[in-house]
Amino acid sequence: MRLFRWIPAAGAGTLLMTLSDRRVMAAGGDTLTKEPASPLMPLLIVGIVLLVMAAVGVTIAVVIHQKRKKARNMPVTFPVSSLVPKNYTEMINVEIRKHDPDFIGAKFCDWCKNILIRVLGSISERHPQELRSLETAELYRRHEQEINDLLSDGQKKVYEHIVINRAYLQLYVREHQTEKLTVYLHGLMQHYLANAVTGERVGRYSAERQEFKYLLTFQRSVNAKTILVNGVQAMICQNCGAPVEDVSDIRCRYCDSELRTSESNWILSDITAMTDDSPVDDNGIIVIDRPEGREE
Repeated sequence: MRLFRWIPAAGAGTLLMTLSDRRVMAAGGDTLTKEPASPLMPLLIVGIVLLVMAAVGVTIAVVIHQKRKKARNMPVTFPVSSLVPKNYTEMINVEIRKHDPDFIGAKFCDWCKNILIRVLGSISERHPQELRSLETAELYRRHEQEINDLLSDGQKKVYEHIVINRAYLQLYVREHQTEKLTVYLHGLMQHYLANAVTGERVGRYSAERQEFKYLLTFQRSVNAKTILVNGVQAMICQNCGAPVEDVSDIRCRYCDSELRTSESNWILSDITAMTDDSPVDDNGIIVIDRPEGREE
């Protein structure tokens, strides 16, 4: 690289340069002197290029770090369906009262709220035996397996600060000697995974309450009748027939026998946390009568 120093002479002229001539002439009598190139110049240029590349690299690294840090700090949320099932409480209430005059849809929904809180609480505390009187054998085994699978990984699910804002009857199905009733529940709660021993949270979970939507399906014999205690939906003890008002009871307060599922009570046969992929039957009421003379 050649450096040139301009030496003004008498009169100003236009600089004429040719690539084929090493000499540079100045028109108008001006003189241009050529200085020898510095041997450090190539090193200087390389240094500048390296500094620019380093600066760009550092900038990219900072941007990537910030994005990863933001991603690490973002709380994990659980998928919730954007769907809202139809409310068929009034229609279903009328249909069930045809053979069960004491059934009241609103009171049944209030009872279902307690059932959901009981189920989620039992899973959190890893006490599936508390659900034996509320669930079918198949659903009970499912919840027991879920708890054991998490325990094998040293974890547990935690559901807390549950607030249920809305509950209504969504689907009623009567087929032969069994009737099923599905209830929609919507609300907020904290839900996260925790260490099974220390109780500390595992992973990134929001400290805020998250929205939830559940479908709870109950079943019983079509010949069963609603039991109300002080105007509240209740079950009955299958041993002595006494009413069981508190869903947290494991044993009958009258005969001290262990409470178990019975066809005379509504028992939980399915529980679904709704997502956009969850199937929703919005038919409201489905009645399938058994043809006469047909044996089960």
